[in-house]
Amino acid sequence: MLSTSISLGWECNEQNALFELQYKSVSSSTWTTITDIPSDGNGQGGNVSLTELLPNTTYQWRVKTICEVESPSAYIEGTNFTTVCPSPWALSNYSLLSTSISLGWECNEQNALFELQYKSVSSSTWTTITNIPSDGNGQGGNVSLTELLPNTTYKWRVKTICELGSPSAYVEGTNFTTVCPSPWALSNYNLLSTSISLGWECNEQNTLFELQYKSVSSSTWTTITNIQSDNNGYGGNVNLIGLSPNTTYQWRVKTICELGSPSAYIGGTNFTTICPMPWALSNYSVASTSISLGWECNEQNALFEVQYKPTNSSTWTTITNIQSDGNGYGGNVTLTELSPNTPYQWRVRTTCSSGSPSAYIGGTNFTTLCAAPTGLGTGNTTLTTTNLIWLSVSSGISYEIRYRVQGSNTAWTTQTVNAPTPTPNSTIIHPISGLTAQTSYEWQVRTLCSPLNTAFSSLNNFTTNCPLPTNLTTTDITSTSAKLNWNVGMSGVTSELQWRLTGSNTWTTISNIATTSYQLTGLTVGASYQWQVRVNCSQSVNSSYATPVSFSTICPLPNNLAISNLTATSAQLNWSGGYAGGTYSLQWRLQSNGSWTTVNNLTTSLYTLSGLNANTVYEWQVKLFCTPTVSTAYAGPSTFSTPTTCTNMFSIKDGAWNDPSIWSCNRLPTNADIVQIKHIVTVPAGYVAQAQQITYAQGPTVKFLQAAQLNFLH
Repeated sequence: MLSTSISLGWECNEQNALFELQYKSVSSSTWTTITDIPSDGNGQGGNVSLTELLPNTTYQWRVKTICEVESPSAYIEGTNFTTVCPSPWALSNYSLLSTSISLGWECNEQNALFELQYKSVSSSTWTTITNIPSDGNGQGGNVSLTELLPNTTYKWRVKTICELGSPSAYVEGTNFTTVCPSPWALSNYNLLSTSISLGWECNEQNTLFELQYKSVSSSTWTTITNIQSDNNGYGGNVNLIGLSPNTTYQWRVKTICELGSPSAYIGGTNFTTICPMPWALSNYSVASTSISLGWECNEQNALFEVQYKPTNSSTWTTITNIQSDGNGYGGNVTLTELSPNTPYQWRVRTTCSSGSPSAYIGGTNFTTLCAAPTGLGTGNTTLTTTNLIWLSVSSGISYEIRYRVQGSNTAWTTQTVNAPTPTPNSTIIHPISGLTAQTSYEWQVRTLCSPLNTAFSSLNNFTTNCPLPTNLTTTDITSTSAKLNWNVGMSGVTSELQWRLTGSNTWTTISNIATTSYQLTGLTVGASYQWQVRVNCSQSVNSSYATPVSFSTICPLPNNLAISNLTATSAQLNWSGGYAGGTYSLQWRLQSNGSWTTVNNLTTSLYTLSGLNANTVYEWQVKLFCTPTVSTAYAGPSTFSTPTTCTNMFSIKDGAWNDPSIWSCNRLPTNADIVQIKHIVTVPAGYVAQAQQITYAQGPTVKFLQAAQLNFLH
């Protein structure tokens, strides 16, 4: 029953009959009649809804049965009813915070308005909110009260404002008291050996929190204050670090509201710091003798220990001190030298920097593959033979090869290569013969590995012919000669060599060479040459010439640049390397000074500089002119430093000869210095010390380590 409507119902023993209903206000003499009302779902009674009634009005009503045959029943009177604006019901409150609350209720009057009043229990004045609309389903409402006083008890009440007629009476809601809400949904995560993340929810938005924690064996709490709310403003989190490993902790948290008292502490579940186990274990890149293993771990930059073994073995192989991967959260390792076609177990654990390691966690078992051969090729191909070449899979494995004329549909010629015993990736060479000259062939190989053989490899091709020379190299190049080298890949043949100056159209030919090298002499210094070679398999069958190779005779670069007889004002420059009839050009200057001093037409490999400045760095370089127009680049530059002028060189403390700080001149002695030894001076192993002469004070001495020397200026 609502302000302008009501639902009426009745029962009847006549199944599926029709009904006639009449209603009127008690002050009226005229009935309103509704005919042909059908039976309800079970066919034994009926109902009807009356609408557009007058509000706050008392009505009479009556109903009779219309049977299919015979006369209708008499009217039966229903109880009078009065239309009213219905009161709200199911009053509730929720989201109770320090200064706010949400209030809600239900109401049978659809799309009505509501009026709500609230006040503190100590106040006599109500605050009124009018014209509150119905909620989404139109049968009730809600409102949020804000700017309430914290820690205060409030009363509240609500009534319905119907569109017509008088409003309902007020209905009282349950009193509520504003509080700073306690955190809830306390949780911990990312538990590691010395750290943990703690989190919680809270209905008070953008508030602060205070957290305390301690080991269960301690009576002292560590307090963290002013913890900010998280990004959504409804809760918080904190990371605890520097915890003791393998230790059980208690923790609790409370809300610090902007106004009023804080909430009570809420205790979280105790936690124990542990070295976390790896997770997300995986394996990949499995091959016949190797596999890569990987895992994740929440402990950053930890070390790991992996163990693995064949499943039929009782002995684990252990790999320790495995570093974390690039991001520091997990690791990986590649196992090698595994047995092919073998099932393995593996497991891994975390080794934290402090505390006990984690327990082992097992990865998924894996089986190494029986791999197909790789590195296919041919060698030493002749008119009727060739060598088939591939890399072995492992020792004790047999192979099957097959070959046929390329592009034909003829049957394969098949051969088995019985279990050679090289180590993995060794070269296997299998000769075949009886081939047709000048013919292209295709061939494949596969591994015979129980219980399943591998698939055949991809096709590899070769053509029978007189083999082209290979590995053409030029060695032992001098200013007038060079050694030419090549391979022919078969025996019983000769070679034909051609050479010329680069740019010339005329080749010099040397035939019937029985070896695979040839020494050219009488060449011109600094000239560029080309050479090529072919194989003579018979008088009428030759290979093509191999691609020409170029080389140039050299004017040898000076080397072994060195300094001797170094004084504060002079130095002797020395070098090696020359050419008969050649001369040298030498340049020297202050280091980083742009202007070189040049000395030309030197005929010996030494030169003495004089008039130098003491305690100065110089650089020098030298080049060789084999002829007036053919020269090397400059060798160098090399640097040297003239020593400081010092008339009284003596030791000032014990130490190594090659330490400038033990000498009175703050530099190393040279062969121009008279050195007085006043302390214990050690010549390091392999070091060559210099002096013009030395004298000793009473007691001090010079010690020589292995292969040390002291050279005096004679």
